[in-house]
Amino acid sequence: MRLGRLHQRSNDTEMAIGSDLMTNALEGYAVFKVAGKGQGLDDARKALSARFARGPRTPAQPTGPAPSGPPAV
Repeated sequence: MRLGRLHQRSNDTEMAIGSDLMTNALEGYAVFKVAGKGQGLDDARKALSARFARGPRTPAQPTGPAPSGPPAV
């Protein structure tokens, strides 16, 4: 029981740290894009842009059967 709680807390901590790292990396990249223009940092910015590039989002395909009955309001 205690080991399970410790494992869950470890997973939660890992997720929180990953989220914080990604948030800070995105903020740093945004600053770098603005501040790096005209200062010879174009090559480095282009290299980083591959990591943070966003592709087109596709809507999720439903996996289960369609709900029956009237739509929920």
